[in-house]
Amino acid sequence: MTPIDLKNETDIYASPLAKECARLAYIFDPDPSHALHVAKLAVRIFDLTLDDHCLNDRCRELLMAAACLHDIGRAHGKKAHHKSTFKMIQGIQLPMASDIEKTIISCIARYHRRSHPSPEHQGYCDLDSCRQQWIWNLGGILRVADCLDKSHLRYIIHLDLIRDERKHQLIAYSCSDLLAEKENFPKKKRLYEEAFGLVLELVVKRPELIK
Repeated sequence: MTPIDLKNETDIYASPLAKECARLAYIFDPDPSHALHVAKLAVRIFDLTLDDHCLNDRCRELLMAAACLHDIGRAHGKKAHHKSTFKMIQGIQLPMASDIEKTIISCIARYHRRSHPSPEHQGYCDLDSCRQQWIWNLGGILRVADCLDKSHLRYIIHLDLIRDERKHQLIAYSCSDLLAEKENFPKKKRLYEEAFGLVLELVVKRPELIK
């Protein structure tokens, strides 16, 4: 597992699947730079929480792919674009992913906003209980990562995590005060908290404090 550099967009292209999804983001997403930054944030959170979710490298790739594609539904308008994203991913060709993996990618991307996973939702209802838990964990991570670039200005340059048994404290290093991100965080963290069974807090620090 190679650590990801938030300042280096080429890190996304280390995975052939993520590389293809990044290419599709540049075709369909009105702001692909946001999507790729969110992908790097999501993978960084995945790596920081590895001891909590115990998911493998392939799940990391599926998360990165979903993050690259999470906003492609905006090609059809902002309203309910998470549902449009799900449908678009289901319809595109991803030869690097199996059919079940494409369903997982679709679901993770869908749950970057709005409702939580439900047995009534297309795609999610077709997964076994183990993979449904993946959707909770990875969807929760993606939702937090998306929140961390609420402004679409890619302010965050590094992330760290402090943990105890009941709480994760996510440390975001940025020259910005991240006002939009902090305002949106209480709503966007709920899926993550339910998936991991703990409280998530956001702390913003200046870049010179990076250890």
